[in-house]
Amino acid sequence: MTEAQLLQDIRLALGRREDLALWRNHRAVAWSGEVVGRDAETITLRNPRPATTGLFPGAPDLIGVRRVIVAPSMVGLPLGALVGIEVKGPRGRTSEDQDKALLLLSERFAAFAGVARSVDDAARIVAGEVLL
Repeated sequence: MTEAQLLQDIRLALGRREDLALWRNHRAVAWSGEVVGRDAETITLRNPRPATTGLFPGAPDLIGVRRVIVAPSMVGLPLGALVGIEVKGPRGRTSEDQDKALLLLSERFAAFAGVARSVDDAARIVAGEVLL
C-alpha cells in the first residue's frame, strides 16, 4: 500500500468519528510572480517569490482536534485536544524535523501525536497511545 493510499484510508476511517476532526496538512513550495513566458513545459516568471504552504517544517500530515472531557475542575465540559498524525508507508522514515515536531506536540502540548503505518496505528494515536 502506498503512503497516499494509507493517508486516504486513515482519513476515511477516522472521518466517521463524531469526536474528531482531521485536516490534511500538505507542505509545498510554489512560485508566484508575473508570467512573462509560457509553453507546454515551462513558465517564466518576473519577480518570482516562493509561496510556502502548510504549517511548519516537520508538521504532521494530519492535524486535527479531538473532543475530550477533563476532570475534576472542568467535569462535564468538552474541550478540544490537538491531534497530529504523521503517515508513513511500511518502509517510510520520519525526518529529523518530523521527529522534533511530534515530540513537541506530544510532550510539550500533550497532543495525541504519533506516526501511523496503518489505520489501526492512527486509531491508537487518537485513543492516546504515543507512537513515535
